[in-house]
Amino acid sequence: VIGAYVMEKEILEKLLKIIDLNKSKKEIINNMYNLELNNKFYSEEYINLVDLYKRLSDNLNNVLACLDEKEKLVINNRICKLNAILYRPITLNDLIYQEEDKHIEFRRIITDLGTELMNIYQESYNKMAKNQIVALCSMLGVELAVEGEEEDINVKKVNECMVSDFTNVYYSEISKKLKKEDINLDTKKELLKLKYNLLYSVPNLEERAIENKFSITDIPRLASIDTIYETGIQSKEYLNYLDTVMVGLLENTIKASLYTTNFRSQLVTLDELLLIKTYASILDDYELIDCMEIDINVTHNIKYTLCSELIKKELAESKETAKNNYKIRKYGIIEKESL
Repeated sequence: VIGAYVMEKEILEKLLKIIDLNKSKKEIINNMYNLELNNKFYSEEYINLVDLYKRLSDNLNNVLACLDEKEKLVINNRICKLNAILYRPITLNDLIYQEEDKHIEFRRIITDLGTELMNIYQESYNKMAKNQIVALCSMLGVELAVEGEEEDINVKKVNECMVSDFTNVYYSEISKKLKKEDINLDTKKELLKLKYNLLYSVPNLEERAIENKFSITDIPRLASIDTIYETGIQSKEYLNYLDTVMVGLLENTIKASLYTTNFRSQLVTLDELLLIKTYASILDDYELIDCMEIDINVTHNIKYTLCSELIKKELAESKETAKNNYKIRKYGIIEKESL
């Protein structure tokens, strides 16, 4: 009994330590957001916050490294009991659009404890992806051979690569929009909120930010050939799967944006356009963007027509970005980030 009490007390202390460190990290992220919003990005105060954030992250990583699998499971269950909504699968919306910091903090803890950040690649794609990508490519006159038996695929590793690619391209698109001179204050606030919540919530992006003292280029850090090899599939096969997943997400987002807009009084939102731009820009076979059909019918209202034009503009820009990302993958362009 005494042994169980001691173990319970130790786990509780570790849980409180993890919560406290995550809360402190989020407070720093919020301060960094405010500094950049007020044009004090990379001021002395900002640089001090970067250093403090790194120290807190190192402390947290040390605490997490000392946990065994049983302790992780207990802590995860305790956190989920604090809020039933945390039992749902983690989505991008949960990570970066939530207003409540505590919700975002707990989501990040669950990710740190081993839960996958997002499930954008699923095991079912092992059976379907090749046929789907072959069908799409055949529309362009490109013939792809379909092999008989699938190799053993590390689904978790494939998903990690795709999430890393997706979040890196998503961050890149946010960063590029922030640099446009014509953005208004409200748009800047929303973009900065997305930027800093993304850096806080996504481990691979946070690691990249710390490594480069939060001065990150617009060039996405895409999964390397060596990393892809560890998934159990070849690079080209991975990219075929990636295209299949992203085309599906792109089509669904475009349809939802158009037809939801058709029945409401507002235009397609910045969030929706960012996702459309990201899904399209990540495509290895960028010619697939030309297959996206956007119906502009005179019977639709003016909002629908304007929304269609906005989406078309994003897709046109995405094709050029996708070409650049294709070159990064093919030629291994090394990103140069400020240190």
